[in-house]
Amino acid sequence: MGVGAVRLMTNNPRKVAMLQASGIDVAGRVPLWVGRNPLNDAYLRTKAQKSGHLT
Repeated sequence: MGVGAVRLMTNNPRKVAMLQASGIDVAGRVPLWVGRNPLNDAYLRTKAQKSGHLT
C-alpha cells in the first residue's frame, strides 16, 4: 500500500499490533471517547474485559 506510518484512531490494541506486525509504524494512537450511559455501560466493560479495549 505504500503506507509507512499512521496515527490510528482506535481503542482496540489488536489493531495496533496487527498494523505493527504488517510493518506499518503506529506513530500514535488516538483514543475514541464514547459517552457512557446505562444502556452501553455493560457493553463497554465487556469490550475492555474480553478484548482488552482501552477506555
